[in-house]
Amino acid sequence: MKLDVFFKKVLLCLSLCLYIFTVSHLFASVQDIDGTSSVQWKDSSVQFDVDDSATGFVKFRAGFSVDNGFTTSLDITEPISGAVNLGPAGTTVGATSAISLLQAIALGSDATMPQGG
Repeated sequence: MKLDVFFKKVLLCLSLCLYIFTVSHLFASVQDIDGTSSVQWKDSSVQFDVDDSATGFVKFRAGFSVDNGFTTSLDITEPISGAVNLGPAGTTVGATSAISLLQAIALGSDATMPQGG
């Protein structure tokens, strides 16, 4: 009888761990924007987190944000338009956001950095 209870508790614990792992990966998905094989036009602001990246012909028309504590890699050919926000969505104390430039980028005449610039 005791062995039965033990296995039920182990099974419950494993099920709970699997559930937490699955849910955490659903909400922490990597958003890589690949403009190397097709043009990527982003008409609304893009929210980056969890080591996201943008590569190739990617045109940000409304800017983008990088959540607190994360780094976004940019290797794009087009000027950035709109607001570039570093860290506006998170509330982690002491965390910083960053953009890793893999080549020089250009800012459009309407580009702004209202937060964390």
